[in-house]
Amino acid sequence: MIGFIALGLFVVLILLNIPISISMGLASAVSLAIMGIPGELLPQKMVAGIQSWVLLAVPFFILAAQIMNYGGIAERLFRFADELVGWIKGGLAHANVMASMIFAGISGAAVADASGLGLVEIKVMSDAGYEKKFAVGVTAASCMLGPIIPPSIMLIIYGHIAEISIAALWFAGIIPGIVTGFILMAYIYLTVSRGKVISPAPHKFSLRQASHSFIKNFFVILLPILLLWSIISGLATPTETGIIACIYTFILSFIYRGRAFLRDIPRILVNTAKSSGIIMFIIATATAFVWILTTEKTAIMISQLLLSLTTNKYLVLLIINVFLLIIGALLEQIPAMLIIVPLLAPMAEQLAVNPIQFGIMVVFNLMIGMITPPMGMALYIMGAITDVPMRDIISASMRFFFALLIGLMLITYIPILSTLVPQMLGFIK
Repeated sequence: MIGFIALGLFVVLILLNIPISISMGLASAVSLAIMGIPGELLPQKMVAGIQSWVLLAVPFFILAAQIMNYGGIAERLFRFADELVGWIKGGLAHANVMASMIFAGISGAAVADASGLGLVEIKVMSDAGYEKKFAVGVTAASCMLGPIIPPSIMLIIYGHIAEISIAALWFAGIIPGIVTGFILMAYIYLTVSRGKVISPAPHKFSLRQASHSFIKNFFVILLPILLLWSIISGLATPTETGIIACIYTFILSFIYRGRAFLRDIPRILVNTAKSSGIIMFIIATATAFVWILTTEKTAIMISQLLLSLTTNKYLVLLIINVFLLIIGALLEQIPAMLIIVPLLAPMAEQLAVNPIQFGIMVVFNLMIGMITPPMGMALYIMGAITDVPMRDIISASMRFFFALLIGLMLITYIPILSTLVPQMLGFIK
């Protein structure tokens, strides 16, 4: 019962516009007092929650993403993507999605994609003649590929919470991420073909220019392959690949921008420290909050409630997805996952769903919340980096909602999309 009191108090504090981390901390403190447990347990649980080797990967990948944005690597990726797919009807919009897929293979951070690479994408698309709000919508929708395609900060946190192999989760995200990218590109093609969006004529494909761009950006494109190979070969753990990404992107950025890049290092480090600090404090307070829910067996009661509605596996998965879509629209993605995963992850075994597939489904679902008001993080980032009114940002971004929903349903009901690669690599027996 106390677990539900904690959840209720948390919701009330959120409605009072108190920051999520503070809300979880206050709800935890009150719940501990009701339980008659000494208050010093709260800081103990908070500290224990972030004392993890696995979580060290988070600041490293945030740093790598910052380096890419300030080092000019993001812009190079977009130019290369344009050479690859810019000749298709919809041109630069396809390049936008493709660049996000490649960027995701290095940074794994949706916010870095939206705020850094997004600036480049929106400017180039607008200058080429695309309606700015369409460029904003494509950018907001495509940035959510970052947490699905490896490496992924969200999957690192999910693996930490659910005690699942992060490497297995990373490789499980490859096919779903690529499939979702192609779904977005198909939607763009259909939208442009039907004349619903004014699209400048795409450039003609040139094998010579594409080859030249590939050679010019070879070492940037090589990095995602290098990171995945280092895990498969046993050369590095997921945490250590974050260090590799930082060193690699630093060297490339220095080569591309020289001393101009070095002058940006203080800003890069400050931005990284701010982002990492916020994430770690949220994880710390969520650890204490979730400990209370677990101790009070709230997860068991919720799973029993859901299963009492129906015993049909597919209907239960649908109910879970609807529930997560609502949660993703109301809470930021990381806090939502920290609270929800301990409650729902145990249900994977009860439903005979592979926990790896379940993890990809949960993360992908919550990421759709990035373009869903009122808490859609990508919407606010687009508002911060453009002069497009929020009403237009929301309408442009929500045009891609059903395309992403198709991807979610495929991930939910076609297990092989998530399990094939991990099985081939021996992560799933």
